Amino acid sequence: ALRRLYDMRLESSAEAGWELVLTPRSERMRQVLREVRLAGRGIVVERMHVSEVSGDETITTFSNVDASRRFSESERSRLFRLPAP
Repeated sequence: ALRRLYDMRLESSAEAGWELVLTPRSERMRQVLREVRLAGRGIVVERMHVSEVSGDETITTFSNVDASRRFSESERSRLFRLPAP
């Protein structure tokens, strides 16, 4: 699903963990959003860095992530659905 909306580049190393760089595919999104960088270790996302074309940046740090949490079908459809194109 991410590939439909973003070009993706994954970088990883044993010491630094991994970083996934998402660049919007649509021209409309590229007018606002430069890129989103997600970083973590293993299956846990630790940080999200959003860079806007305007120069604004938002950095979100995740803590106490429960990677074993499982969502019900109802929760998945309500919380993780993609927006309509």
